[in-house]
Amino acid sequence: KNLIQRNQRHATSTQGATKGGRRGGGVDSSSSMSGAAGGEARIPLPFVVVSTSNQTIIQCEMSEDRADVFFNFSSAFEINDDNEILKRMGMARVNKYEDLVDLIPPDLIRYLPPEVYNNSVEGASKAAPATQASSETQQLLHGTSL
Repeated sequence: KNLIQRNQRHATSTQGATKGGRRGGGVDSSSSMSGAAGGEARIPLPFVVVSTSNQTIIQCEMSEDRADVFFNFSSAFEINDDNEILKRMGMARVNKYEDLVDLIPPDLIRYLPPEVYNNSVEGASKAAPATQASSETQQLLHGTSL
């Protein structure tokens, strides 16, 4: 019910924007990658995408506290997580370190694995601190002392 109400509010607000001359009724693409983008211009993580035939019947049940959701599919389906979807879209890596700084809060960059730098010249010089932080994170996760 809340999702329906939210979608109706969103549809109403995008209709107003469409009347103003903007086509498409979606997220403004000019602000989708900027650091000051609004909440709807960003993709919340984590997420999953479920793909199935349009002939499939899907039954969905949710617990009262909304902690558990159960799905029953009448035919085969495929579930892909955010990592797989972002890889398919080419959004799992960055080409420039500056792009990474725009996407990730600066205090979290040191925790990224070096492969996100996509072997760029700029990224290779910045990857050493990330590798060190990655090993520190692994030590913390495995309970060994620093």
